[in-house]
Amino acid sequence: MEEFLVRYYSEHQVPGEIILPASSDVLEEEQYTAPETDDDGNTETDACGKQTGTDPDDSRTDRVRGNLSIVSERSGDRVSVVCENEPDLSAVRDEDLISRSLIEFLSQRRGRTVRLTVPKRGDKKDLLILAEKNIEAAFFGQMAKVEELGRKLMLDKPPSVIECFDISHLSGTHTVASMVQFRDGKADKSNYRRFRIKTVDGINDFESIAEVVERRYSRLLEEEKDLPDLILIDGGKGQLSYACDVLRELGVRTPVISLAEREEEIFVPGLSDPLPIRKSDKASMYLQEIRDEAHRFAITYNRLLRDKALKEDAQTVPEIRKAEKEAEKERRARNRKKE
Repeated sequence: MEEFLVRYYSEHQVPGEIILPASSDVLEEEQYTAPETDDDGNTETDACGKQTGTDPDDSRTDRVRGNLSIVSERSGDRVSVVCENEPDLSAVRDEDLISRSLIEFLSQRRGRTVRLTVPKRGDKKDLLILAEKNIEAAFFGQMAKVEELGRKLMLDKPPSVIECFDISHLSGTHTVASMVQFRDGKADKSNYRRFRIKTVDGINDFESIAEVVERRYSRLLEEEKDLPDLILIDGGKGQLSYACDVLRELGVRTPVISLAEREEEIFVPGLSDPLPIRKSDKASMYLQEIRDEAHRFAITYNRLLRDKALKEDAQTVPEIRKAEKEAEKERRARNRKKE
């Protein structure tokens, strides 16, 4: 606990009070220093609750390392932060959670005295319980769709990490591909990838899928990085077949499926008919969420390349270049008059 608090508050603002979870039902509420208020007269409180999982869907939520939840209450504003991969604290005594050196460190960081509390009842206990409930709802809500997908696809384990590929083009030009990654039910944008199609001429989604799948997983194998738990291809049986051929050549045994957009049909290798999963099913809706994100990411990249090409083409037309220069001269003249 102490190690986590030191690490967390080395990077974040220290509040006037920190509420810690009790590890024993025997301990009554203990307050370790006197409370203080900020310059506006507001008491700042942080509640730390033990929890594993992912961060709630809140635009103000951050992710840090550790197996704790941090809930900040400041002038009525509450923010939840979930921390992962900290050792289990269930066997730790409450008196072990607090040390004078920790209080001194936090007080020094804040510039004023900090209070650490282990509540047994009252509003602070309710705040801690609320934090834990919010985190549980967010975490298990995300994981439920992952587990449901694993059951529907009859996988050996829930597909924690899923990578999805989509192709985008405009009349056969500027063909690009996107790959998005979802981890534990949520988009992991740090692992998004985008590709320019290099070996395919014209419109050929099958060959385009084969190219990007080969580029992605040959690189992962070469760099000895982890493979996903499931590969999702945007398309029908044709796209799936081409992707499977590439994965077979690479020796990748990761399960792969495709999602056909028209009826949201799910295809798997070896079966000519789609799986009997309704598109309103939680598992199918999760796949649609992933596919839609891959589609959005691919279209965004396609538009970026198109806009860039249009600007480059415009520079090659003398009349356009002349008009742009005249407009620039007028803009500078107006700026000089304002000065």
